[in-house]
Amino acid sequence: MSRRASVAAHLVLALVLGAPLGDAAARRVGVAAGPVVASLPHGGAIDWSAGVMQARGAAAADLRAPSPALARVGASRIAAEQARGRLREAALAMTLADGSSVAAVVERDVAAAARLDRAVARAREVWVTHTSDGSVALT
Repeated sequence: MSRRASVAAHLVLALVLGAPLGDAAARRVGVAAGPVVASLPHGGAIDWSAGVMQARGAAAADLRAPSPALARVGASRIAAEQARGRLREAALAMTLADGSSVAAVVERDVAAAARLDRAVARAREVWVTHTSDGSVALT
């Protein structure tokens, strides 16, 4: 495996583990430092330079709830689960430098699957919008 390919594989694994990609790693790969962002389906994104994946989730309020505040609790939980599911899907769809997918690695390596699950579980909500009817959208 070439040096560039091994560094690229390291960058994907660093993303899954939550480590940021610094300027030193960018220089080793031979790219200019600065934000490198790739779009994901459903409005998500991967910021390779910061080592951050973003996914969006949204949920409608339960119309049978007695108040919007109570409806918001369930909607928040559903939106967060949806966003975490989209993060996991995006991570599994990534291709490593050797041509294999993260999904293939996770399938054959139990430890890698556990690391991915922990990384997805640690995802934080950075943007939350509550509507007047109790619906929630978050990133």
